[in-house]
Amino acid sequence: MTNAAPRHLLLRVARCRPDAPRPMPVGAALLAVVAVTTATAASCRCEQTPPTSASASASIASSAPGDPTPKPYLPPPVVPRVGPVLAIVPGEAVGPIYFGATVATVERHMQRACDVKTDKVCRYFGEALEFFFTEGVLSEIRVHGLGRPAGKDSGGTERKYGNFNGAVDADPAAGRPLVTTFGMHAEGAAAGLGKPKRIEPLDGQGPFHTVAVHHYDGLLVEYDRISDARMPVVNGFRVIRRGP
Repeated sequence: MTNAAPRHLLLRVARCRPDAPRPMPVGAALLAVVAVTTATAASCRCEQTPPTSASASASIASSAPGDPTPKPYLPPPVVPRVGPVLAIVPGEAVGPIYFGATVATVERHMQRACDVKTDKVCRYFGEALEFFFTEGVLSEIRVHGLGRPAGKDSGGTERKYGNFNGAVDADPAAGRPLVTTFGMHAEGAAAGLGKPKRIEPLDGQGPFHTVAVHHYDGLLVEYDRISDARMPVVNGFRVIRRGP
């Protein structure tokens, strides 16, 4: 993929400065967005990046009271994206997995069996996806942010969701001029998705600490309070059938 560096810079502007000019990636451009955001997905929450030079880091560390030994800045570990690249399509699908699909179809496109499988749900921990079924066919898709609690695996161990390999792709004809992804503040998400039909406030007491759900036609966008963000950020998507 060419021109990765300029697109990376444009994506940073689009995510963290909703008033600045933005690129308009469509279709296959999602692949480029996913590729260049892998290294920052775990740490970028539109916060200022600490200095990375050895001299700056040593200066900060040496000025800490009670600690005479300079210590270099160590960025958070990068969490790799997991699974096939999947575009979130409101009201329809993630990637090639459309409403009406069977569990067998989901597993074929996901390239492996569900981590948790019942007659109602197929859950993938690493890929951060849940597929819900009604009468044997896919009726809702949930995409989770990195680190959300995911319940127990087959061995009884509590798990957390990994790093989803995709985003809401841009489609100007459908009113989505920009890619929308995890970690965005409400202003940045609105630049990509438009104004929500309604905003549902929540108390933040649930397992994901969700404080608001923005309702769009065929898509619910969940805003969570997370420890490394100064304000609620996009941390969940629910793909639902479009309203009448």
